[in-house]
Amino acid sequence: MIAALCLSCSEQKAEITAEHAAKEYYDMLFAGDYAGFTAAMFFPDSIPETYHRQLIANAAMFAARQKEMHNGVREVRIIGSKTDSLSSTAQAFLLLCYGDSLKEEIVVPMTKHNGKWFMR
Repeated sequence: MIAALCLSCSEQKAEITAEHAAKEYYDMLFAGDYAGFTAAMFFPDSIPETYHRQLIANAAMFAARQKEMHNGVREVRIIGSKTDSLSSTAQAFLLLCYGDSLKEEIVVPMTKHNGKWFMR
């Protein structure tokens, strides 16, 4: 019984960690830290520098588009997450609150590598 309770607590902690990591990464994106947002993506192998620069440019274009279409994202809220502790993966559910009062739910696939959550 105690082992089941401890396992339950560790799974909840993993969920909180994954969803908070996802929120932190999206906060970085909308604050203009496109390199930081890109660094939070999981790549099991190294990627070419040209591809890395393209990812940073895509993040910047995405944020600029949200600013143009919706007056930017004023807040990122955590809705919850679902974690698969066996495969060290999670789905973080976030709510993007736009400057024009619209809201959008997004799902951020996450993977845990060396004790840290990354976006997939």
